[in-house]
Amino acid sequence: MIRLPLRVHHRDGSVTDVSATQYSLGAWATYCAKQGIVMDPENPGILAVVQLRYMAWAELSRDDGPRGGKPVAFAAWDTGVDEVEKIDDGAADGAADPTRTAA
Repeated sequence: MIRLPLRVHHRDGSVTDVSATQYSLGAWATYCAKQGIVMDPENPGILAVVQLRYMAWAELSRDDGPRGGKPVAFAAWDTGVDEVEKIDDGAADGAADPTRTAA
């Protein structure tokens, strides 16, 4: 399962945590296809920043998301966000995920 913890820093000073999933990765891929954007996964450049922002927006816009499924256009949402950062969830250092069941 893909889960990428993200922290959204809004211009008003508020912070929202969200987990990017296959849903938002698929939404990003669809957005790229519609916009004619070709992203090299090996060398994404500045598109990696836009991808994080888009994926955060997609997750927050879901019906069961923190905003309750009140869709706002990405461009409008994007102007109200200072930063979207990847949160270190400890998985990279080999720490066990406490929510996983034993093998």
